[in-house]
Amino acid sequence: MKGCVGGEKGRIGRRLPSTWCFFLLVAFFLVAGGSSFAQDPGNKPVTSGPVTIEGKGEGGIVIAGQRYRVGESAVILDATGNAISLCDLPLPCEARVECQLTENHEPLCLRIEVIRVLKARPDFVIADDSG
Repeated sequence: MKGCVGGEKGRIGRRLPSTWCFFLLVAFFLVAGGSSFAQDPGNKPVTSGPVTIEGKGEGGIVIAGQRYRVGESAVILDATGNAISLCDLPLPCEARVECQLTENHEPLCLRIEVIRVLKARPDFVIADDSG
């Protein structure tokens, strides 16, 4: 029995370095990847699927009742791919919007691509947004 126990210890001892190497590799990847895990996911730009832009005003658009700020550096493209200004954005329209959350958790549009212009309802009113 002592021979078996000693033999088992010998085998365990031989496996131990490979086990430690495995754990060291796992620890390395966790530490190396830790900085990417620590980043705030809100800082990454997110592109939406098709959404309906319902309104616009000074420096922003409205999607599903929520205001999205549009910075001066935002790229706005019409349905033919030509660059346009926020003032020239047709309403209502279906678009893909790329945005990210700012420090105060307000969505900021980086890119707006019009997919198609929608027919406005008869009661649709465009009102300037003063804020």
